[in-house]
Parts: sequence; structure tokens; C-alpha cells
Amino acid sequence: MLRRRSIRLRIIVLVLVPLVGLLGLYAEVLTLTLGKVLTLRQEASIRDLVTLPVADVQKQLANERGDALTYLARPGHGDLKLLLRQGTKTDKAISDFSAAVQRALNSGPVAKEQRAFLSWHANLKKVRGLRGSVVSIGLTKIEAADAYSTILDGGDNVFYQAIVPVLSGPLGIGEADLLAMAKAAQALGEESDLVRADLIAGSFPQPDLMLVNQLAVQHQEQSAQTLPDLDPALRRYFTAMIPQSAASGLGAMEGSISAGPAAASQITVPAWTSAETAYRNGFSAALLKATKTLAQQATSQAKRLVLKLLIIAGVGLLAILAALLNASRTWPISSLPGSSCGTSAPTLRSSPALSRLIALGS
Repeated sequence: MLRRRSIRLRIIVLVLVPLVGLLGLYAEVLTLTLGKVLTLRQEASIRDLVTLPVADVQKQLANERGDALTYLARPGHGDLKLLLRQGTKTDKAISDFSAAVQRALNSGPVAKEQRAFLSWHANLKKVRGLRGSVVSIGLTKIEAADAYSTILDGGDNVFYQAIVPVLSGPLGIGEADLLAMAKAAQALGEESDLVRADLIAGSFPQPDLMLVNQLAVQHQEQSAQTLPDLDPALRRYFTAMIPQSAASGLGAMEGSISAGPAAASQITVPAWTSAETAYRNGFSAALLKATKTLAQQATSQAKRLVLKLLIIAGVGLLAILAALLNASRTWPISSLPGSSCGTSAPTLRSSPALSRLIALGS
């Protein structure tokens, strides 16, 4: 009797110890899998919450910067109403972003996301004070342009931190490239607003010319350096959607501006506005389409990763079921020598290790 109990104990240990280990491993894999799936869904939700509000704030700030510089170029010509009307739109966009940030914070963003959200949210509170300084003519055109652009650029970090957690590999690199193209577009926007304001004012102060030339070089170099690195499908959007005539005309006028005040003054407001608007519209449309394409690819990547994680969890479950099945095949006590359970029960094949235990017990 004691010998049979000893054999039973050995069999139980032989079967249950690996099984318990396998269960523990499966539990760990399942925990990691579920955690990864939940994190991906959470980060995708946060991305969807903030990206459109950020884009709208940047658009409205850029519009307000143009109106502010126009007002500073010719105070008292009715441009104040345009500035204040645009200011209302900017405030609405900032309010929408604030609400989106609160919802995103409630979703538990990672530390870098949270810092980016809160930092830009704090900087956006300075917009009304900046607008007041413009209205009171407390800033020069170049000071106002720099102040608006500094606040506007802060949205880029919010974009980046919101998208990075759901992108990896080539998609992460593609997003970095598109952010560089977005910065090029923002440099062009600031350059254009300042040039237009100086054309309206009828003069190009030396500090303005220096900044305009710097911004022109910046957007030209960023575009030229980043475009070849883009995924071919994304690159085609820029090459197809930006009118070459507008690009050539804009480049020619930037060359005239870099030649000095005399050459810059020969440019007319309609000529600059026509070329710059056509170029920027094409650039913005290409950037928007490329961003949407990348977002679709990111969604597909996340779905594939979730599927892969679920397959891993399923394989682990099948391994446990196989172990249980194997245990049931090696468990029949009635087949042990000296068992009082009778010999009528079918004798199943035992494992080599179990056979050795039985032999030792006999």
C-alpha cells in the first residue's frame, strides 16, 4: 500500500510540476498580451482625440499670425476687425483642444505625452495676451511673427508624442519625415506672412529681410532633404500635387528678396500671394493625404500586432490542453502492478519516465 502511494506521489509530481510551470508561463504571456492590446487601443484612442484639435489650433494660429502682421503693417485700415474676428476662431479652437486634452489625460497617456499636452496647453494661454499686445501696437512685425510661430510650433511635439506609441519601424521613420515636411510648411507660412506684411507696408527693414531669408532657406532645405527619404508612395503626393509653376515662381521671388530691399520692392502683393498660395495649398494637400495614408498604415500595423499577440496566447492555451491530454494518458492507476482496482480497465500506454517509476516500485 505504501509503495503504491509512493508511486502515485511520484506520478503526480512528474505530471503536475511541468504543468504548473506551463500554466505560470501562459499566465505571464497572457498578461503581457492583454496589456499590449489594451495599450495599443488606449494610445490609438488618445491619438484620435488630440490630432484633429491640434491641427485646427495650428491652422487658426497661422491665420491669426497673418492678420496680426497685416494689422501691424497698416494700423487703422480696418484690419483690426479681421484680426479680432480671427481671434474668436482661434479661441474656439484652443477651447476644443483643452477639452480634448482633458479627455486624453483621463485615458492615462504615457509620461512624455502628458508633458507635451500640458506644456502646449499652458503656452496656448498666452495667445490672448499676445493678441492684446498686437492690438495695442506693442510689438513689431518680426516680434509678433516670432511669438505666434513659437506657440504654433509647440503643436508639433504634441503630434509626435501622440503618434509615436502606435508606430514602429518604417512607419515611425515615415512619421518623423512627415513632421519635418510639416515644419517646412510652417516656415514657409511665417515667411509668407512677413513678406506680405512688408509688401503692404511698402518697406523691407533689414531685420525682416534677414528673417525672411532664413525662413526661405529653412523650408527649402527641409523639403529638399526630407523628400528623397519619404516612402515612394508618400513622395508621389508631393511631386504630383505641388504645381511646378508655383514652385518656380515662388523660388524666383525668394531670390529677388534675398538680393535686397530694392529687388524685393519690385514684387507685387498679388504676384506673391498667387504663387505662394498655390504652392502652399498643394503642399498642404499632399501633407494631409500622406498623413492620412500613414495613419491607415498604422491602424493596419496595430491590427496585425494584436492578431499576432492573440495567436501567441492561443498557442499557449493549446500547449496547456496538450499537456493535460498527455497527463490523462499516463495517469491510469489500474494498470499499476498490484493495484486493487482490477484489470478490466484498459491499460493505456505510459511514458518512459512513468514506466521507470513503475519498474522501481515493483
